Amino acid sequence: GKPSASLLFGVTGSGKTQVYMNLIDRVISQIIDAIAGDGSTCIGNATASQLLLNDFTNVSRFHVMLKYDQNLITCDGYMKVNPDLEDSLIVTTNTLGEVHISWEGESPLSLPNNSLMTELVFSAINEGLSQIDWVANQGESQFYNQNGEIINTDYQVGNIIIYTRPDIFLSPTNEVCEGESLFVVSSIEGGSGVNTLYWVGPDNFTSNDQMLWFGEVKETMAGTYTLTVTDSLNCVESKSMDITVNQG
Repeated sequence: GKPSASLLFGVTGSGKTQVYMNLIDRVISQIIDAIAGDGSTCIGNATASQLLLNDFTNVSRFHVMLKYDQNLITCDGYMKVNPDLEDSLIVTTNTLGEVHISWEGESPLSLPNNSLMTELVFSAINEGLSQIDWVANQGESQFYNQNGEIINTDYQVGNIIIYTRPDIFLSPTNEVCEGESLFVVSSIEGGSGVNTLYWVGPDNFTSNDQMLWFGEVKETMAGTYTLTVTDSLNCVESKSMDITVNQG
């Protein structure tokens, strides 16, 4: 347990000593951990940063500010608010890459360690790494106990990594005579990890190959073929091509 401070008052009069004890239930070594979680996604997709709390004990109110790189990501809002905080939790964003969060309870609140404050949702704009950084240099982020005193807090920065999407290079049109052969070449760049490929086309055509080989083209093969590439982060990109089949 945490040490607490006790004050002892003694009053002497008429040969009798009356002792009054006032136990101040103040945890003098309390340090809240405010943690911004990590996330990763690709350009055009979204990810989240969980804001977690440790040693959140007898807290009456708080206000915090977080900053992010608005050239790389933008905050779309929040979700999954802690049920004990949701009645009076206020989250606002602005065009400066800031998120402001405040809360005030009707009575002091204690939460178990690793409790969620809320989960911020970010959309990715460009490739790179953006920190989710608590701003606390000049009192922008502070937690208060029931006596209105500031509670010491350690702030842990989160990181959002944004990767490139798979990029597909594919000729948009292919023209061939019926009975001839056709070789379709596709090239894939970018993406994260292993790319999974899936073709769909006319007459229930499917394939998982990067290159397509049609040994003898038939009229029923004419139409639109779409290649979908999914990388390990579930970032998806698609591109289509048309095959025109000329008779004779």
